[in-house]
Amino acid sequence: MIQRIPFPLADAKSQIEARHPHIFKRLGLLWGEPEAAQYIAQLVIDGRGGRIGFSRAVFVELMTLSNACRAREAAPITIVNAYEMSRRRLD
Repeated sequence: MIQRIPFPLADAKSQIEARHPHIFKRLGLLWGEPEAAQYIAQLVIDGRGGRIGFSRAVFVELMTLSNACRAREAAPITIVNAYEMSRRRLD
């Protein structure tokens, strides 16, 4: 299932979606999983050499998403999450 990716202007089409729809689709599939941050890192780090790179707008969006991934991983347990975890233990 494709999850909603958090962009500052949710009503506007993202530059990633407009210029690289295949990347946008894959991010949607990975969003919320640890693999999302790894995928973004693979996109922005030139491990093979000779890549042209992304436009500034796409790069900024990728970095915004990368930061959101890190914040999500570091987020403290919220009341909702604690409730969900306690329900799983009871089931």
